[in-house]
This record gives sequence, structure tokens and C-alpha cells, in this order.
Amino acid sequence: MVREMFLNVRCNDNGLGHDDRAKAPQPVAQRLGPRFLPWQLEKSVEESWAECERHGENLRLLLGGSQVEGEAESDEGPTDLFGQPVQRDLFGNVVYPKGKGRKR
Repeated sequence: MVREMFLNVRCNDNGLGHDDRAKAPQPVAQRLGPRFLPWQLEKSVEESWAECERHGENLRLLLGGSQVEGEAESDEGPTDLFGQPVQRDLFGNVVYPKGKGRKR
């Protein structure tokens, strides 16, 4: 039953679309294709994780990360005016708070 639920999705149920097609079930799984490709199923778990680690290392090198594997992330870093650590996004970039606009 759960698997069948994701085969067809009504866009209107998710707040998407406003025409007649949004009210009718749309074939999602058929258009997206199989969950895994044959070459993905042929790999062992160890090979899959090794590939993930290679991709992670490549991204670290491309993005200029200096953290070496096994090295703990230091607590030192940018802080706000009150000494609190600054919020960072998924890629380690500083997320600056949005300022409040003047009320008129």
C-alpha cells in the first residue's frame, strides 16, 4: 500500500498546481524510472562507501577545506558580538542573520 501511494501523486495535495491536472493523480514513479540502476546494484556495500569517501575527498579539495580526516573540528571560529558561534550552512559558509526593517 505504501509503495503504491508514491506511484501516483496529486499535485493539489501538496499545494502545487491549480489546474485540472493538479487534481488528477500524476504518474511519478513511471517518469522517474527505477530507484537504482543496474550498475548500482552490482556494487558491494564496501565499494559503495569507498566511492562516497572518494567523492567527499574530491569535494573537500575542490572547496578548499583544510580539515584532515580524523581531525576534530576546532571550536575556534567566527563569533558574534556576544561571543556565540556564528551559524553556518551545510557547506560551512557563515549565515548572516537578516536585519529587521524599520517600521513606519
